[in-house]
Amino acid sequence: MHEFDITHGRIGVPLDGAYVKLVDWVDGGYCVTDEPNSRGELVIGGDNIAYGYYKSPELTEEAFSVDSEGNRWFATGDIGEVFPDGTFKIIDRKKDLTKLQNGEYVSLGKVSFKTNYICF
Repeated sequence: MHEFDITHGRIGVPLDGAYVKLVDWVDGGYCVTDEPNSRGELVIGGDNIAYGYYKSPELTEEAFSVDSEGNRWFATGDIGEVFPDGTFKIIDRKKDLTKLQNGEYVSLGKVSFKTNYICF
């Protein structure tokens, strides 16, 4: 974040030379057209993006892409929200979600379990 940015709970604005965009993730219910703020998967691009995962072409194919203009993009798997001042907030994680039988996605990080512990 910038030195004088006093917002709370956000990751700030993109650094110089880095591009950030949100991409719809319809299965999870996040769209760039959401109101009041756009939401979607954070995808970062620019000259500072790696070429892929070391000795892991399957993961590279899944997470990295090149657009029609030759820009390299990395799909982070983070679900973000962008605010009017250009700052971002990470609100969820794509890999954290599990698809239920009825097609609904549930975040395992938000599921709580009630257990009864017996102490001796």
